[in-house]
Amino acid sequence: MKTTILILLASCALTFGQNSEQRELQIKQAAGFRKVAGTVYHPAGSTNWFVLPAASNPTYLKVNQILDGGITVDFIFEGSQGTAIQKTVFIKNFPHQDALTTGAVLNNGNPIVAMRVGVFRYPYGVLESYDYGTPWTPPAVAK
Repeated sequence: MKTTILILLASCALTFGQNSEQRELQIKQAAGFRKVAGTVYHPAGSTNWFVLPAASNPTYLKVNQILDGGITVDFIFEGSQGTAIQKTVFIKNFPHQDALTTGAVLNNGNPIVAMRVGVFRYPYGVLESYDYGTPWTPPAVAK
């Protein structure tokens, strides 16, 4: 019994003895963190991230153009009247962007999560701009 209590106290002391930077690094080591413009985010914990397309819409995303800085993507709506493009947006840092082809359906038709970062201006107009983010790898914690 004494041994169990001592082990529990030692565990608590180690946990509470960590500085806030170490705790933050451990929290961020969980899967799903992404880096956008130098800041690390977890999409589920931030109101700046959006589901594209919104889950309530009967739409999917299709690659319109592949550009140096990202891709333009059409929101495709399939309804009783046929198929129509709802809007086009720009997405940077989409995974495996170099392997995409024009007309490809993104993410097998499943929604993606990206952060709204402003607008993208190009010769064909001005589009809403989103950043998928890059995977975040935490630095090694000094022991």
